[in-house]
Amino acid sequence: MRYPDPAQARGTPAGTPLAAVLPIQAATPMPVTNQALPGGYQLLNYRIDRQISRGGFSIVYRAFDDTGQPVAIKEYLPASLVLRTEGDVVRASSAENLTSFRYGMKCFFEEGRALAKINHPNVVRVYWAEQIGQEVGISMELVRGRTLHWLVRANGPFSASETMLIGVDLCRAVAAVHGARLLHGDIKANNVMRATGGRAVLMDFGAGHDQKSGARLLGRRTAGTPIYLAPEV
Repeated sequence: MRYPDPAQARGTPAGTPLAAVLPIQAATPMPVTNQALPGGYQLLNYRIDRQISRGGFSIVYRAFDDTGQPVAIKEYLPASLVLRTEGDVVRASSAENLTSFRYGMKCFFEEGRALAKINHPNVVRVYWAEQIGQEVGISMELVRGRTLHWLVRANGPFSASETMLIGVDLCRAVAAVHGARLLHGDIKANNVMRATGGRAVLMDFGAGHDQKSGARLLGRRTAGTPIYLAPEV
């Protein structure tokens, strides 16, 4: 299904599929980035407000539920596998990529379902994970603050006492994640938020995997940021 025009987005019926995924023609130009959902787009009982971040595998939006409470919506949309242009459907760049996209979508959904079991102040809270049409979205706590990476670049290194407090928070977060039989797989300054009030919040489990099954949450054999990976990985 095609997305509505942004000017008509507020009239989109709740539950509208995020996208129909089709193979792309070989001659179709390859845009640099995927088009984000427009402001006002209705996704189940959430209204998209605006994009707040994007990575290689997803786009994150600020949205509001039907009571007006803000949340973060994470949409699985890997730019290396599928393309979405303005006013068009999501298309896979090849049949092989379409298969990889669908497998990754399944893993992304399982990631959200697994994280929804964790309720800890130092781990981003996941409310639900839903497959809508041929796409997956995860609704999460909207953490107000900055990443550790941003804070260090803007303000310089943390003091010894601040570093100790952040380290304690992260140890608690990792213990909670491991208690749910999950591994994060990519703990780094860009994946840790310093929320308003000071708590550290562990985010972005895209490189993680299930300890019980050994399966990667996003289906990749090896995932993570190379400079942070253990040499044996």
